[in-house]
Amino acid sequence: MDEPGVEEVDTALAMLIANTRPIRRPHSLSKVAHWLAVARKGLGSLSTVAERVGLSEQMLRDLAAADRLSSPRAKKLCRETRNR
Repeated sequence: MDEPGVEEVDTALAMLIANTRPIRRPHSLSKVAHWLAVARKGLGSLSTVAERVGLSEQMLRDLAAADRLSSPRAKKLCRETRNR
């Protein structure tokens, strides 16, 4: 992944904020994990991302876990699952 620009980091932060309310998550966990990776790369650390979006580092680590699942079935669920 190339170094994200300011606009891409801002988009990533907005996606994280919009998708951290589990009752109204418009995107899949896989997409949230992707945007978290973009924000982390652009801002340099998970703690900086956590500070910018007002969430704990632990919550962000939990969201990032969707990309590290080993079971194909679990990965599929994370790609498809979202709350409406």
